[in-house]
Amino acid sequence: MGYVSRTRIAGTTLTVLAVGLTREPIAEQVAVLAEQVATSPGFYRHAPVLLNMTAAPQVVEVDEFRALKRAIEELDLVPVGIQGGTGEQKAAALDIGLPSFPTGASAGLRAERARQSDAPAEAPQKVAEPAVTSSAPPAAASGGVRARVVSQPVRSGAQVYAKGSDLVVLGAVGAGAEVIADGHVHIYGPLRGRAIAGALGDREARIFCRALDAELIAVGGRYMVHDDLPREVRGKPVMVVLENDRLAIREM
Repeated sequence: MGYVSRTRIAGTTLTVLAVGLTREPIAEQVAVLAEQVATSPGFYRHAPVLLNMTAAPQVVEVDEFRALKRAIEELDLVPVGIQGGTGEQKAAALDIGLPSFPTGASAGLRAERARQSDAPAEAPQKVAEPAVTSSAPPAAASGGVRARVVSQPVRSGAQVYAKGSDLVVLGAVGAGAEVIADGHVHIYGPLRGRAIAGALGDREARIFCRALDAELIAVGGRYMVHDDLPREVRGKPVMVVLENDRLAIREM
């Protein structure tokens, strides 16, 4: 009698960086991207990347996609597919192993530096299955939506996502951990990892934490990496908001 092995297939979602390409020469865009990656190489190393082709109709040939993929890989990023674009672009990308993903709420990186661009960055695409569960009852959030409450520290490698609500973390967020909410993020402890508020583009969302030492903070698609954090606010209780399309960090 033979045995049949069944592979379990389950859906999940992951944090992916998206590079929004434009009509500018690809070499110039890659150079700007390299500058951005150099600001925090440890954070970006081996990060999965989607290439958004919506505003880059000039890239159509298989060889062009191959060269673009190679250039991205040389930055220690890992291209995993494309978003947007024409049928011809999708076919050419697939020919070199880059499938097409649906467009929507996605991003993290753009070819332009977010803090210098006049155009808003795209919202982050999220998120992994939560690795930390809540043992505390959910708190009430604005508008009658209940917040997700995490009662223990969020440790390195864990990702927690509050879909459609605020996220409240009663402990620390460790380096290498990620907390994400469609609404506000409240952290009643040190923030050493990554915190993303307004993950679906809510530009009124905010991040609150007891001690700021984050690898990355983002609100409504705008982000800032650790090296860009003003020294005068590091280790202090702060609120992070969007002001004039840029992140502002206020002491509390």
